[in-house]
Amino acid sequence: GEVDILLGTQMIAKGLDFPNVTLVGVIDADIGINLPDFRASERTFQLLSQVAGRAGRGPKGGEVFIQTRTPGHHAVVCAIEHDYLRFVSEELPARVEEVHHAEQEGIRFEYLAAPVEVVGGDDGWVTGLRCIRMELGEPDDSGRRRPVAVPGSEFVVPCDVVIVAIGTRSNPLLTSTAPGLRLTRAGYIEVDENGMTSLPGVFAGGDIVRGSATVILAMGDGKRAARAIDNYLVAGVGAVPIAAGTRAGTPAIEAAAVPARADA
Repeated sequence: GEVDILLGTQMIAKGLDFPNVTLVGVIDADIGINLPDFRASERTFQLLSQVAGRAGRGPKGGEVFIQTRTPGHHAVVCAIEHDYLRFVSEELPARVEEVHHAEQEGIRFEYLAAPVEVVGGDDGWVTGLRCIRMELGEPDDSGRRRPVAVPGSEFVVPCDVVIVAIGTRSNPLLTSTAPGLRLTRAGYIEVDENGMTSLPGVFAGGDIVRGSATVILAMGDGKRAARAIDNYLVAGVGAVPIAAGTRAGTPAIEAAAVPARADA
């Protein structure tokens, strides 16, 4: 018999439909896993899942073979088992012990759930957050299974405060409503060596300045800014904001160092 072979670099995973493709082979999946990018595992998992959606979409059925030196890697295992929830738990952007301690302290992680409505009382205060369970639907033309709402699965999380914490970029509401607040090319707030922004007397630190970083660095930024704020209020040091074109970490003006107060 005859065998037709289609070679391509990710082209099969990009939404092209080949009804007669019944066997897909992934050569050296470790290249994607080992890229120096914190999203490498997620992209590998997504690509493998999409590729799997290319094989056997018709009545003929199909198979997928993955060449890898790390068959136990969670991106590979979860893609093979279509285990999205396990992959999410493995990819939580935190150390394992942080997640463990959070759970011990009563923090509840809700996977495959989406907020629907902030519930409020007659007095105008928040009383809860209404959410709905999600499930992964059928693969779309790209092979990706998108989350869809589960009818009748709504539930309310009782609370009196709702904090929106999505990503580590500068809040567009903040940056778009603060005329004169200078940003870096990456969209983060630009500060001088004391943590002061282009707005006199306004200081910033942590992820909104650095991007995705650690809690330790954010704490250091906070302490550094606290000393600078004290000097700013008491001695007037650093009263001139950063100049146009000044990069973060570079002093905008020449000034004699003034030690922080002993009670700061």
